[in-house]
Order: sequence, then structure tokens, then C-alpha cells
Amino acid sequence: MGGGEASPADRTATPAGDAEWVAVLTDLYHRRTTAFTDADPTALAEVHAPDSASLSRDTDQVAQLVAAGQRLDGFAPRLVRLVEVTAQGPTRFDVQVVDELPDYRVLRADAPGAPVVAEVPARGEATVQLVLARTASGWRIADARLAG
Repeated sequence: MGGGEASPADRTATPAGDAEWVAVLTDLYHRRTTAFTDADPTALAEVHAPDSASLSRDTDQVAQLVAAGQRLDGFAPRLVRLVEVTAQGPTRFDVQVVDELPDYRVLRADAPGAPVVAEVPARGEATVQLVLARTASGWRIADARLAG
């Protein structure tokens, strides 16, 4: 970001209020989207806490895409709203959000105008439970799961 200011997820201070939490979450969602659409598992370190189950899951999924010679087109999970933030301590917060996932396509990665391998239908709005952890690099996702 300009002026040397860290992006929201890279700040180590605890967000002050809902708007700052939304900025952190939006930043993390964007980074995750980019990691999946670029099929870049190393980029997930900028999304997830080190050694977290969510990092392992996403890394495995991106590695499967790479191994299959595939890429995602239109994959764009979107934060709809922040529901609640609850401190577990000074460095971990339970965060409940509602997000949505529009439909997207799985394409062959090796050719322009690549054929569609699969059409993935949209998942409408859903409640997601996140655990955010403060790391040396900023805020990262330590866990994520669909509620319910």
C-alpha cells in the first residue's frame, strides 16, 4: 500500500471495531481468492496461520488443482457481513461471518480458451466460523468451518 502503510491483514494491532475487522477479513478473502485462481499454494501463507488445519486444507486443494493441470475461473468467495467477534485472548479471536460463493468453473490450465472441466454451482449465503490469530506477519486464519 502507498506510504508504507501495511495492508489491513498485515497489521498486528487488534482491529478497533467492526469496520477494521471487515477490512482484515476482506483482505484475507482477496488473498485466498488470488491463491486459488493463480493456483499458487505458497500464497496461502499470507492467508492462514502457520501449521493451521485451514492452511493444510487449502494447500492440499490448490496442489490437487496444480497436479491435475487445472485452474479456477470465477472463484470469488465474498464476505457478506460480519456477525460477531469474540476474543479468546489477546492473539486469537472467534469471528462469525456470512459469506457467499458464486458459481465458478474448473478449466484446463495449459491452454488459452481452455475447455471447461467442471461447472461448480454457487453456494448461497452461509454462516462461517473463523478463528483469526495474530502472527508475526499480521492477522491470519487459524481455522474456518461452515456453521451448522
